[in-house]
Amino acid sequence: MGHDEIRPVTLRAAIIANRLNTARNHLGLTTRALAELMNMTVAMANRMMTGRRIPTSLQIGALCALLDIDPAQRPLLYDLTRTATDTTWLLPHHNTDSPHLIAEIEATANTAVHYHPHHIPLPARTPEYHHAITGHPRPATPPATPDPHRTLLIPETALTRTPTPPQVLRDQLDALLHGPWSVRVLPATEPPTEAFTQLHIPHFHPVIALDLLTTHLILEHPDTTTPYQQRTQDLLDHSLTDTDSLDTLRAHRTRLDT
Repeated sequence: MGHDEIRPVTLRAAIIANRLNTARNHLGLTTRALAELMNMTVAMANRMMTGRRIPTSLQIGALCALLDIDPAQRPLLYDLTRTATDTTWLLPHHNTDSPHLIAEIEATANTAVHYHPHHIPLPARTPEYHHAITGHPRPATPPATPDPHRTLLIPETALTRTPTPPQVLRDQLDALLHGPWSVRVLPATEPPTEAFTQLHIPHFHPVIALDLLTTHLILEHPDTTTPYQQRTQDLLDHSLTDTDSLDTLRAHRTRLDT
């Protein structure tokens, strides 16, 4: 489902619609054909397929059966439908559904801004760099499809932070210089705040994702996201330009060769 077709009432409604549409397209069913099979109007089916209407518990059960959705995936869809009006997500790290849900949430966005006060943001980390700064393997996360354009807000201190081994930092800087993202370097004078990601989803409020100690926290209600939106804008305003940021990365990379 294209970005311009999604006008969901909540983020959960968008995920439900994405999963239903994937199954519908796999079977080669049009929305009109699905409406006939479900004995509902085309308008109602279209609203469900775009996240503008939340299926009832009976409808989601019928849709799962009709669209031949994997029985192992159905409990999550039932739960998303039951909680579809919620605007806060708590996704425990140990839950096997969490990485897939985060990837689906990111896939609804066309841009993402990632900020970490001390290190390179997670999406751009090499496995070796992540292990060097955390002592743990880099978490395996499914790719967001389609992948949003990412802007990385990186404090300049992260480009020289020890005790990251020089070769690990060298490879990490190479990845930053040649990766599919924009990099904005923050001066050392910028006061640090908590790490977060801002997702911009067409026809929807900006969404904020925070990776806490044991849980991913996703916020979508404007009352909770507005302070982070302002913080994002402040960080962008205080960061170096794209060109100056790349020059700074290259300068730090060159120093590692001397």
